[in-house]
Amino acid sequence: MIAIKSPEFDARLLTGIRVALGKARELGYSVERMDVTASVTQGICKVYFAPLADPGTIASGGDLSLDVDPQTEEVTGVQRGQ
Repeated sequence: MIAIKSPEFDARLLTGIRVALGKARELGYSVERMDVTASVTQGICKVYFAPLADPGTIASGGDLSLDVDPQTEEVTGVQRGQ
């Protein structure tokens, strides 16, 4: 769920997601087969990618968390799941 706070918030969120999608693809993740969750806290957009599990199974590992500075469009943090 996205809580819309202001047009500025929307722009930071969308920029963060766009940058994170590019970085995730660059790192070899199939983002089309992943759930994506994003939030903006203290000016940093945090984007979390979790692999979709096939029906009747549980996904373990393969997730990715990225911190993006929407002002500079730079990835400032990367954490890969095991």
